[in-house]
Amino acid sequence: MLVERRARILGHIVSEYVSTALPVGSETIVRKYALPISPATVRSEMARLEEEGYITQPHTSAGRIPSDRGYRFYVESLMEEEDLPWYEKRSIQMRLRTAARAAAGRAELLAEQARIAATVLAESVRNAAVATAPRSPRMDEEDQALYDRAYLEGLRNVLSQPEFSQTEDVIDLVCVLEEGNLMRAIPLDNLSGEDVTVVIGEENREDVMRRCSVVLTRYGVPGTAVGVLAVLGPTRMAYSRVIPTVRYLSLLMGDLVAQG
Repeated sequence: MLVERRARILGHIVSEYVSTALPVGSETIVRKYALPISPATVRSEMARLEEEGYITQPHTSAGRIPSDRGYRFYVESLMEEEDLPWYEKRSIQMRLRTAARAAAGRAELLAEQARIAATVLAESVRNAAVATAPRSPRMDEEDQALYDRAYLEGLRNVLSQPEFSQTEDVIDLVCVLEEGNLMRAIPLDNLSGEDVTVVIGEENREDVMRRCSVVLTRYGVPGTAVGVLAVLGPTRMAYSRVIPTVRYLSLLMGDLVAQG
């Protein structure tokens, strides 16, 4: 467990790097967050954080960036989730309910709601989003059934991030996110319970996904109709916004499935 001051500095490094995509230096932290300590003291604490594996230094003269371990500690111990504004919740609700007007039956309605959910989620968190239409689970075919109708939106949001500026990285990611390969990108075996699951960087089983994080959850009525919602993006994602957004969509979609 990190001591309080070191943990606070790690939190500032994560927040700053998520916002800027630039390595974070000690003077930036002291100045921006008005810390009552000197840059030299911050540098000393950053050196300890690096020794402990929470941050890394991409270049000799550069500042630091969070490691996968640093992001994991941030998500589990430091992060304060953002509350979605009421008007954004209202907008999401209205867009999902418009699906009923065009749907010819229950199956088509659930599929259209999943498609809209993927679109809304991608727009809200500025990353890629996946939503599957809920299906009735069948014993050892359950995971495959969930992917019979999957919708991927917002891939361009991910490809525009500086982490994927190299052509080969883009090609590899696009290939693994193609509809037929979505099961490779969405780590269903990591899902636990009914809450949101976060898979960070090297915790992904696919090599090409180890520069990404996946925030995912199930929704629906267990044993009756279940789907999956997920956000995919670089490890430098705004977890404090992505996690509550995924959770809210899951609750909303679950209510819609139950009502049907």
